[in-house]
Amino acid sequence: MVTFAEHVQQKDAYVSELPLTHVTTWTSFADIVNSGCLNPSQCPRYKEPLVYFFYGKPAYRVKDANTVRHDTIYAPVCLIITPGTVTAGVKRVFPFDSGAGKDLLYHPEIDPADVDTYDLKSVTQAAQRLVVGFFSTNEKYWSGMLDMNLTIPPAGTPARKYYNLNNGGGDKDCDDRKSAVEYQVDQPIDLNGRIAAVALPHSFLENDDVKNVLSTWDAAPLAYELYKSFRPSEFHAHLRLLVRKHCEEKRWL
Repeated sequence: MVTFAEHVQQKDAYVSELPLTHVTTWTSFADIVNSGCLNPSQCPRYKEPLVYFFYGKPAYRVKDANTVRHDTIYAPVCLIITPGTVTAGVKRVFPFDSGAGKDLLYHPEIDPADVDTYDLKSVTQAAQRLVVGFFSTNEKYWSGMLDMNLTIPPAGTPARKYYNLNNGGGDKDCDDRKSAVEYQVDQPIDLNGRIAAVALPHSFLENDDVKNVLSTWDAAPLAYELYKSFRPSEFHAHLRLLVRKHCEEKRWL
């Protein structure tokens, strides 16, 4: 049987490369500002230090995203990494959020025990090839919309299971992370020269350290308004709009 990686490798990578995104909270962002780096932290699933990214879109939700917060330290911040600037230390590449898959959110289409067989690390230009193979354009990938004009993979194959997952499959609580390419990196990443933009609450721009590091990175500030007593999940749509607009301005989309 053709593996998922083999299926993707057969596709042409004719779409432009999208940026990587990393969503975090103010507490972690403050550490990033001070160090100028993204440092791997211990992953309980893979038992090793890793930095996680999503390809093109800010699909990650911060922990306890639906809990009401009264402190700005819980507000989400999104780093937009310039395309092609993170290449070293890529440990795994998945066509979806691997954690959600192992938490049964892709069942019955994809069994948790099979999640690791979807690793695309061995595929050159993996994300671009996956976009072409299932979505055809970056715009459709960004929206999680399969290209219905493409040839449907044979029944029973890993590619067909992924297709079915993104064609209405998965658990009822399964969200857009099922179509978001995940990158795992096992090395520290110096952000100087790699950050295109940062989406964050407008009030954070009053912080001198933040202003200085954005200037050092030559990163565009993409600000949103934060109000008191909020759920972090309420700002997910704000991040998506800001990131999409920036990608369009850069002609990545």
